[in-house]
Amino acid sequence: MQHTVRLPYGTRATFSYSEAGFNVEWEPAPPVIRNPRARRRFFEAYREARAAFLQDVAAVMGGNVLVVDTSGEMAVIRQPVKH
Repeated sequence: MQHTVRLPYGTRATFSYSEAGFNVEWEPAPPVIRNPRARRRFFEAYREARAAFLQDVAAVMGGNVLVVDTSGEMAVIRQPVKH
């Protein structure tokens, strides 16, 4: 599975998932953002896009996905519920 998203500051992130695991490729490299508000906005957009992609992964896998950031934050992406 693979999905590319546009993020603030002209950055694109390509999320991919395979038997080897989860990977993110940046184009160009993630910017160095000194302004705390702008940095928070950038990473909120990234986390939202990542969660949407991993929800698709959870649906394909048929289970939940646990995310542990390098910052120490954790999130559980739940498999979508069929209605």
